[in-house]
Amino acid sequence: MNITTDSIIQYSYFFLFLFSVIVLFDVLIRFKSPFRLKIFFLLIVISCVVINFCLFIRTGTDQYVFIIQIFKVVTGTSVVQLFTNLYFIQHKKLANIYIISAYTFYIFLIFYVQIVGYDTVFPKNNLLNSSGGQGSNSFNLPIYLNFFIYLDFIFFNLFSLYYIYNIFFKFSFNYIYF
Repeated sequence: MNITTDSIIQYSYFFLFLFSVIVLFDVLIRFKSPFRLKIFFLLIVISCVVINFCLFIRTGTDQYVFIIQIFKVVTGTSVVQLFTNLYFIQHKKLANIYIISAYTFYIFLIFYVQIVGYDTVFPKNNLLNSSGGQGSNSFNLPIYLNFFIYLDFIFFNLFSLYYIYNIFFKFSFNYIYF
């Protein structure tokens, strides 16, 4: 049996998928926290299940790209909501505005891909380069759509950095969720 880097990556996707399924049932059965927190934890775990399953079963670099991107957004918005509800309830309006704008943009992106065509947005010749067929993960989107993707990325990272800084340096260590 010849073990290559691609097979190791495939096995890691499979084991992450299995681990996510186990965590999913663990959260469903044993997590007794408030219902809202349970929903956000479940969304994060379900997103991990779907992303790793799609990465495990895909046969090409451009297969299931759209599903993976949508569930990455679900993961990011769930993490923001989770930390907002756990630590920063005063920032709930700002977090809700971010989440509504992120979902609105990605719904718009779905309609854009349906109108323009999947092959136009995710061309096969751009996803394969000359070095052994590795994917470059490039999208063929107009500049204004790329701007919104970068803006979403920046806002998510700003939320994350702010939350991490405040959790580590401003909260006490005896907080129940720390």
